[in-house]
Amino acid sequence: MDHGGVDSNGTTVVLCGCGPPWSTWRVLRLCVQHQLKVRFPEDLKQWLEEQAKSNRRSQSAEIVFRLAKERALQEEENASNEKAPAFADVGAQM
Repeated sequence: MDHGGVDSNGTTVVLCGCGPPWSTWRVLRLCVQHQLKVRFPEDLKQWLEEQAKSNRRSQSAEIVFRLAKERALQEEENASNEKAPAFADVGAQM
């Protein structure tokens, strides 16, 4: 569903169905999407094509899904590291 336009910077504003990729619900809202040109080695490009096809996503959607998943994992790891005291701090308190 593309009801938007592209500005001179390659930014697209569209009315899209947004929500977590694992969810069945979608909320219609304006989404700002940026275009990024990326060069891939041939083997990685073929792998991406296969993954996108098996997951019934476009290659762009597959990249966004995997990057968002990795970011969430990294943020979760950073949050857990901030909560846990470092071993050096524990030893200094004794």
